Amino acid sequence: MKFLYQYSAGDSFLHRLDPRTKLVFVLCYLVVALIWPGYQLMIFTTVFAMLLLWFAAGISPREYWQFLAYLAPIMLALILVQAAAGGPPYFTITLPLSDGFTIALSEPGFFLGLGIGLRLATMGVAFMIFAMTTDPFDISLALHKTGVAFKLSFLVGFMLRFLPLIQEELFTIADASKARAYKAMDSKNPLSILRAVVAAMPPLATGALRRSQNIALAMELRGFSFPTEFGVKRTFLKDIQMKRADYATVTASVAYAFTGLALFFSTQKYDVFGYAAGLTIFLVFPLVAILVLYASYQRAAKREEQKKHDET
Repeated sequence: MKFLYQYSAGDSFLHRLDPRTKLVFVLCYLVVALIWPGYQLMIFTTVFAMLLLWFAAGISPREYWQFLAYLAPIMLALILVQAAAGGPPYFTITLPLSDGFTIALSEPGFFLGLGIGLRLATMGVAFMIFAMTTDPFDISLALHKTGVAFKLSFLVGFMLRFLPLIQEELFTIADASKARAYKAMDSKNPLSILRAVVAAMPPLATGALRRSQNIALAMELRGFSFPTEFGVKRTFLKDIQMKRADYATVTASVAYAFTGLALFFSTQKYDVFGYAAGLTIFLVFPLVAILVLYASYQRAAKREEQKKHDET
């Protein structure tokens, strides 16, 4: 089973973007999603992020269905709690075996809880766009190029690479437990699963420490601390550069965020025309930005092909 938010290798448009570009895009996208009221836009932002991850990165919802499955009960709980908090009743539910005891669910609370749940979904899918299309080594290199110390930036990339290894170790322990007729991991009882996880923690921690020590030893044998100790400039096998598609994406993302902020503050007087115009721009602008980015990507691809053809 694949680890949630684990990098999915590919050669798509999103995979080729610089990590800094994708981080700016995610932040600008979330700024608009978090400040804009109403659940209508949240539905669009969630669906748009999933479609972007599918068609611009080649990652279908089947690869992160676990996240959607975990999110569904959380969204349901938020909707029920907000709907039962008060307000004009939308409908009532009569509980069985309770002598006619009813729970009134309000319409404003229902849509408020729906908006909160969709915001969580938008945040999760937006971070998937960054995490599942960005190599952890590229994240470390991007942090180092922005001025972060190399050891700290390397620690971030190593952590992202190490989490799937811990999950693999946990699955190995679970398989060993099943071979010894201990099937608590497959139980439907949450308490049994919790006890099984607690029992697996000592061997999991021991295996993680042993694996990290082996990795640290291998790094030192390959001269990880050599540039720091001898004052030599550190070199990298792979380099990342901002391209035209990156600059176009950053420009479109920042423009989208500023447009969202401007429309949000301009519609605080409950101007119906302004609200409708703002919502229309929000629906059209991402599509236009994607078309522009796709056109720039096609031009860059043609230039690369022409360059290879000229070299041959």
